Amino acid sequence: MPEPGPSSGWNTPLTDRFDLSRPGLVVLKTGKIEFGQGILLALRQIAAEELDLSVEAIVIVSGDTSASPFEGGTVGSMSIETSGREVRDAAAVLRSELFDAAARKLGISASEITAEGGQFFVARSRSKETFWSLAAEYHRHTCLSVSVAALSYTTFRLMACCTGEF
Repeated sequence: MPEPGPSSGWNTPLTDRFDLSRPGLVVLKTGKIEFGQGILLALRQIAAEELDLSVEAIVIVSGDTSASPFEGGTVGSMSIETSGREVRDAAAVLRSELFDAAARKLGISASEITAEGGQFFVARSRSKETFWSLAAEYHRHTCLSVSVAALSYTTFRLMACCTGEF
C-alpha cells in the first residue's frame, strides 16, 4: 500500500471526502475522473460495501479540484489500487464515527448497534437514528490517519471477492 504524503487523501478530513447533507444519499468526493475504465462505479461500490448501502445511495463528485481531495492523476492502472484503498479506509472511518455518534445518542455501546441501508438498529429493532440524522454529530474533521478496521470482504454483497483482498 502506498504511503500517505502531505497532500494525499489519507490526510483528508472526512468532510472533504464525504457529504451526508442529502438524506438517503452519501456524496463521495474523488479527484479521479472517468475515462471509460469504470473507476467511478468501482469507487461507488467500494464505499457502498463499507457503509452497507446500495450503490444508488452513493453519488459521486469527480475531479472537482475545489471540492475533491488531491489523489494524483488518473493515469496508468493504479487508480483503484490507490484511490480505492483510500475510499475504503475513509468509509471505514466514517462508519466508525457514525456508529460512535449513534452509541452516544442512544446511550449504549457501539457494539450493541447494527446498521443497514444507513438505518441504525438496536437488538434488531429500528432506532430513530440514521447516518443522515447523525451527520452533524460525528467528528467530521477526523482524518484517515485514524486506524479503523475495514469490514471483512466476506460481508461484501456488491463486489465479488475470491482472493480475500482487493
